[in-house]
Amino acid sequence: MRVLAPFVTFLVFALIQDHEKLNFTSATAFTGLSLVGMLSNPVNTMLRTIPTLKAAFACFDRIEKFLKSPSRKLIFIPLEESFKASGQGVKNTEQDITTFLSQDSNQENLVNVKLYSRKQRDPSPTLIKVQNAGFAWTADTPIITDVSFSMARKGFVFIIGPVGCGKSTLLKGLMSETPVSQGTVHRDSCTSAFADQKPWIQNTTIRQNIIGPSLLNVDWYEEVVVTCALDHDIAMMPDSHDTIVGSGGISLSGGQKQRVALARMLYAKSELMIIDDGFSGLDPETEEIVFTRLFGKTGLLRQLEATVLLVTNAVHRLHYADYIIALDATGGIAEQGSLDKLRGAGGYVESLEKRHKYESDSDGTRISAKEISIEPPNGGAVQKKKAGQDELNRPIGEWSTYKYYFASIGWPRACLSLFLVSFSGVAVKLTELVVSLWTKAYATSGDEVSPLYLGLYGIIAGIGAIFWNVSVYHFFLYVVPGSAERLHAGLLKSVMDAPLSFFTSTDTGVTTNRFSQDMSIVDKELPFTLIDLVVSMIQAIMGAILMCIATGYFAFALPPVVAIVWVIQKFYLRTSRQVRLLDLEAKSPLYTHFIESLSGLVTIRAFGWSEDFVNQNLRALDNSQRAYYLLFCIQRWLSIVLDVMVAVLAILLMVLIVELRQSVGAEYASLALLNIMSFSASLTWIVRQWTALETSIGAVSRLKTFTSTTPTENLEDEREPVPENWPDRGGIVLKGVSASYSLAGIPILKDINMDIKPGEKIGVSPESSILIDGVDITKIPKQTVRAGINAIPQDAFIMKGTIRLNASPLQKHNDAEIIDALSKVRLWSLIESKGGLGVDLDAEFFSPGQKQLFCLARALLRKGKIVVMDEVSSSIDLATDKVIQEVILQEFEGATIISIAHRLDSILDFDRIAVLSDGQLVEFDHPQVLLNRPTAFRDLYSL
Repeated sequence: MRVLAPFVTFLVFALIQDHEKLNFTSATAFTGLSLVGMLSNPVNTMLRTIPTLKAAFACFDRIEKFLKSPSRKLIFIPLEESFKASGQGVKNTEQDITTFLSQDSNQENLVNVKLYSRKQRDPSPTLIKVQNAGFAWTADTPIITDVSFSMARKGFVFIIGPVGCGKSTLLKGLMSETPVSQGTVHRDSCTSAFADQKPWIQNTTIRQNIIGPSLLNVDWYEEVVVTCALDHDIAMMPDSHDTIVGSGGISLSGGQKQRVALARMLYAKSELMIIDDGFSGLDPETEEIVFTRLFGKTGLLRQLEATVLLVTNAVHRLHYADYIIALDATGGIAEQGSLDKLRGAGGYVESLEKRHKYESDSDGTRISAKEISIEPPNGGAVQKKKAGQDELNRPIGEWSTYKYYFASIGWPRACLSLFLVSFSGVAVKLTELVVSLWTKAYATSGDEVSPLYLGLYGIIAGIGAIFWNVSVYHFFLYVVPGSAERLHAGLLKSVMDAPLSFFTSTDTGVTTNRFSQDMSIVDKELPFTLIDLVVSMIQAIMGAILMCIATGYFAFALPPVVAIVWVIQKFYLRTSRQVRLLDLEAKSPLYTHFIESLSGLVTIRAFGWSEDFVNQNLRALDNSQRAYYLLFCIQRWLSIVLDVMVAVLAILLMVLIVELRQSVGAEYASLALLNIMSFSASLTWIVRQWTALETSIGAVSRLKTFTSTTPTENLEDEREPVPENWPDRGGIVLKGVSASYSLAGIPILKDINMDIKPGEKIGVSPESSILIDGVDITKIPKQTVRAGINAIPQDAFIMKGTIRLNASPLQKHNDAEIIDALSKVRLWSLIESKGGLGVDLDAEFFSPGQKQLFCLARALLRKGKIVVMDEVSSSIDLATDKVIQEVILQEFEGATIISIAHRLDSILDFDRIAVLSDGQLVEFDHPQVLLNRPTAFRDLYSL
């Protein structure tokens, strides 16, 4: 625009010059250039703003679409008639009876509905009443169908059923999380609390995770901690109750997470307490302690007179229930009633108890995957790297940062881009010199020289425009994406190579901030700032040269001007860099809070904490904007200072021209005046863009610091080669092994010595070396070790994508093999009914138990001589557990199996049992040998 617009202007002037009797004087030419220059800057700004505006409108469209999406349905209907029929006294005052109605029901009588407060009437003995209700995540796939039951106050209701029958869906339906597809669900007003199957843990202290937004009641808090058997664990942690647990509670074991969730539920003292299989991750001794302290006759839940709804697979705990609801495989109710009633009914509960008794009394051969350890406290918690304070040593614009950035671009590409941009900037100023020479020649030769100079102007302007467009094309389509890709790859590699201790000490928001805001600055702000700075510097240099040509005395003013500019930018950058870094860091707590709130949304809403978390989010949002506001203020200060300096410079030039008017020609005076305008703008723009570059480069510095300081698990001495197809036998030897989650953490394992023969099945009840087939795993890369071990985790990992992709992430198996594996774990019929291998696997596709089965199917495809299982059956019923054991026996025959297990009666066929206590190996022998002696395993088995 700035290059071609003047040429078009002069071309039009030349065409109409003779007709309008116009003269091409210095005043006419440079006035025209000034006006075009004044217009081109805002036009260029407008053109550059258009893509930003389009992106903003696209964002608004996405936000609008999200805000218009269906929200959680809370459709109320009057319960007045129900109260009258039951003889309840009702007062006509508002709130809080919650009743959920199917969206398909007749809603004509929902206008002007009154709700009645439980506090203003005699409470109904029935807390929840479900009538012919169904629950479904989508309209075409009902999970729970045609269920009816009532739930009395102060009662304990247990929900049982086979894996995948919809137990968790039913719970979430009663919390209005799962949409009601048919019938009605009446829930009287009451406070509620929820302990999820997968506990929601925030990256804060143990104490704060338990009390949440509530105020601290020390006596009640301590009673809750003891009830949930957390007192011993907390005492062993580095900072006791103030120990930071890491993002997602990564420094806690599965059992500790569940007990923290139970403690949070208890601390709330709610009238309705909902527990979704909240004891599956506990070892037998801890489960016995916690369950008895909660559900026993003198248990805390009885003392609180709480109404409890518990989903469980623990058959031996059914006698604690006042009422049992058994679901069938289709999502309906198979039977319901008290345990005494159901024991003689010949239904699901009776068959379940018989199966449990048979398996407890027999020595059947089966493999389980639940832990048998007396769960030691996890000493891996370390001091949290707090969001917003993750840059203690703030970079001060080191040249190494620029070198790092240009290295990501590639020096040849960087030099080429610099040359192209510089030449285009030089061309802009050369055209002004051509105009000065043109006006001088016109004064002596008239119109005869106009075609020559107009053609010369056009050639230079055309070359400048070509170079500018090529430079922009090359820079933004090749240089910037390549640089961003390399920086992102380095950042991702540093995170992927980081040890577990890094994630326990680093807030999720800090890491997210690097991938979101910092990379966004590198992609968007930094490239524009860099290219604007180069153009402004070239134009300023050329402008200074032209002004010196016009009046040589002006050259004496340049050094002081440069010195003043240098002082201003140094003074400004001292503050702006730090404020910019504060601005970048201030977003981390906001990201952390959003991520944690999203992951714990069901729990937050169940506790009634939505308003508290909204307020927390608003506070984090306000804090995240404070630094930006300060940055904006000091940018305005810089603008004022630079404008004053440029005004002084313009006055100085005018004084020189007036004093030297006899020796300075009109064309050079005009050229000088034109360039003082552009020079002042360029000088101001240089300082602004330089300071913007210095503050934006802070994002690169943060990336550089993050990638260079993040510890790596890949050590230099892990380079020894391993035999082909290693491990090919499966022998494992542990010699004096001690381990912790960090070098400074409390050891979790202490001096473990074990010799596991190839093909053995080991049940684990909760300077060194570990040898696998004779290879020391501390001498080879950790990725090689992981590739040689077939691991089935406790928390099922499901990534976004199809069933096919999740089953075989490396796509090494065909559809027939995947279907065969899914059939063996009894999942193929379900998957086939929902669309087959090509269907997307979303969060609600499988139940928690089915997710564990899917992970087992993935392991079956992978094979391997060493199989490590971490409580793979914690969320499944006994019948499904038996299927898993049979599959493992058949498919992993000849493999070495190490299973972390809790169900002791299901591992009696193992070759040996390793019993761990407080991180030490206390027993390691055949299960029958341990049972025939007074051992810790025998004590655990008798619970």
